[in-house]
Amino acid sequence: MAVAGYDGMHLIAEALKKTGGSADGDKFIEAARGMKWVRPAGPISIDPATRDIVQTVYIRKVERSATSFRTSSSIRFRISRIRAKP
Repeated sequence: MAVAGYDGMHLIAEALKKTGGSADGDKFIEAARGMKWVRPAGPISIDPATRDIVQTVYIRKVERSATSFRTSSSIRFRISRIRAKP
């Protein structure tokens, strides 16, 4: 959740810089289109055609041993268009 807050505030601040402080909806959306930046969780961008977020997702498998926990495997992939099923 903290990274999502960081992303949102970064996008708002940068879009406002591009619009000269205007929060007009059309200007703001146009300013955000195609934006790219590096965040604590890795690179992120706004697809200029769809305005979807494109980001890297990390999935790790953690296993318990007799004395501790360890990461046994991890997967890293880029995602862009995730849609909820109706």
